[in-house]
Amino acid sequence: MNIGISTGAIYKIQDINESLGIVSKTFDINCIEIALHNKPFYLKKNNILWLKSLKYVSFHPVFLSEKRLIDLNNMYHNISAKNITFHPDDLSHNALEILKDCNISIENIEGNENDKLLLEIMKKNKNLNFTLDISHAYTLSKTKTSELLKLFLKRTKQLHLSTTANNICHQQFKKGERSFFKSINILKEMDLPAFIETNCGLNVSLLKQEIKAWKGYFNG
Repeated sequence: MNIGISTGAIYKIQDINESLGIVSKTFDINCIEIALHNKPFYLKKNNILWLKSLKYVSFHPVFLSEKRLIDLNNMYHNISAKNITFHPDDLSHNALEILKDCNISIENIEGNENDKLLLEIMKKNKNLNFTLDISHAYTLSKTKTSELLKLFLKRTKQLHLSTTANNICHQQFKKGERSFFKSINILKEMDLPAFIETNCGLNVSLLKQEIKAWKGYFNG
């Protein structure tokens, strides 16, 4: 498994250039997912060069306006990114039209209604890929990860990593329940980009621990 980081893990740092600066100087990774929110964003030249050197770059936008979607499209092609991940309730017709030349994947999220919406979107849009969030899946059932893989195995392009404890998502590796790890054991047979989404706030040391733990789990 190719373990990387979602900048959403250090969610208290809202500026993408600041978060990328920290990640590039601190972690030895070759894949990253960049969380984007609906406010002006751009990439500094040094971050563009670093991102172009990576094996795999993904974006994860949340509720972007049409203007921000156009900015995202330009940024995607500028750095030769590989993927854009949307939540089911955030995928608009505008997004599909503006990003028609980009690889798009849909992420499973919490809630039965969102689960139904995911299935509808994936059935209607056969060209879309799938991002599996193992923490979100476990909140629905202990078998949800295997169920989603059965449906979308060939369309699964990447993973979001964190554990679930007391039905709360994005928890630390060490807080994962035994049944949680049993539910994801099937993933050890796969080799995909996998982005840590543990809620680390500003705690870079915690994020280091998470990388070490997840690499140990998947890669031994």
